[in-house]
Amino acid sequence: MGNVRVSSITRTPVDQGGGVWGGLGAGTPPVGGTPQLSDSFESQDLSASLATQNSINFSWTESNRTGVVKQDGATAHRVWPTAYINSWTDGRDFTAKEGTYAMSIEYAAGIEMAEQRMAFDARSDLWLRYWLRVPENYYAADNGGDATSKFLAIWNTTYQAGVGGGATFWLSTFRSTGGSCNIAMTNMDGNTGTDLAYSQYVPFISVPSDRGRWMELVIHLKTETSAGASDGIIETWRRWDGDASFTALHSKTDAALYEVTGGWQAGYFMGWANDPYTADTWFLIDEVEIAATDIWGTT
Repeated sequence: MGNVRVSSITRTPVDQGGGVWGGLGAGTPPVGGTPQLSDSFESQDLSASLATQNSINFSWTESNRTGVVKQDGATAHRVWPTAYINSWTDGRDFTAKEGTYAMSIEYAAGIEMAEQRMAFDARSDLWLRYWLRVPENYYAADNGGDATSKFLAIWNTTYQAGVGGGATFWLSTFRSTGGSCNIAMTNMDGNTGTDLAYSQYVPFISVPSDRGRWMELVIHLKTETSAGASDGIIETWRRWDGDASFTALHSKTDAALYEVTGGWQAGYFMGWANDPYTADTWFLIDEVEIAATDIWGTT
């Protein structure tokens, strides 16, 4: 069975029916209720078959240089995909945030692409939360190319659909100095086809101090109430492991986020790195959750 999230801050039990915490079992409950999706990769693959909760038909879809990993003493293991099972004793650490397993997103040296896609029931109001570990050797490369690396994308029916196809949202990181990076947001409105410039650049990963650290990320996206209303919402927060509270990264309450076919229903983690890493660089992701409201106490 998947692992129940245990947070670093005190939670108040909420009875969702069927007992305290909606039958989630032992552990500290989320703020305000249970998630609609909670997957900690304890299935040892990307089937979501042992997700603690999945009432939204969530699935992991296309994989590109992704895997499932675990740590066993001094040995790091990739246990999925089965064609690429491997073990290392070179000092790398694949310890999951919760439970035994985590998802790996594996940028090979000099290769621009690594990405994991997902799909779920459409919704106008999306709350997404996950843990991400900064690679132990993270260094935002400077090979003379574009400094942008995709970090997260969420869309309606079609990615970057253009006129009338529904909104797409992105977070991307941008090289700063000394291997560190900032993070910024943008979106395509999905109605007129307007692709906006990145905005709200904020410091994100500092090198070397943030290497190997886990961060908890929460993303809130709400489509506009009607075409052209520009009253959509984009909000993001981050909390480092061990911190008592979240820090707001981005906030926009007049976003042009046109909805089609029920709203947000697909996305990807990480993605294209315009300036590829000079060494193998592996991000870990764990405890992915989706909810209808902020159940994690971002404020």
